[in-house]
Amino acid sequence: MSGPGGQVTVTTPGGSYTANPTQTYTASELGTEIYPGAQPRRGGMKMDLPTGSMVTAIFLTSDSKEQVLDFYKTTMGSTASVIDTEDGAIITLAKSQQESVMVTITAKPSENDGKTQITIVHTTSTKSS
Repeated sequence: MSGPGGQVTVTTPGGSYTANPTQTYTASELGTEIYPGAQPRRGGMKMDLPTGSMVTAIFLTSDSKEQVLDFYKTTMGSTASVIDTEDGAIITLAKSQQESVMVTITAKPSENDGKTQITIVHTTSTKSS
């Protein structure tokens, strides 16, 4: 385990987990575009395991849930699955049998100074189905 500058990395024989409050991830690492103008928020992490990887990043925007959802519907395309509720939405896309992206959009006026939170989770598997 190591922890310089707030970073925590746990390395085991089964893989590694890294959480770093200042780490930012690219659209390539996240498997989808980052919402334009969204600001990174603490809570991102990356896991590398023998069976695959998972990258998670959290962002905030002053735009509405509907604006963010419309962006990701367009970006992820018509094959993405969408669940839309009053306070949030989830849009998922299986890019292949080994890769998927899930975007969770949450808009609660009492949280995050009224901003919309976007959580992106990108998973890849090294196992073939």
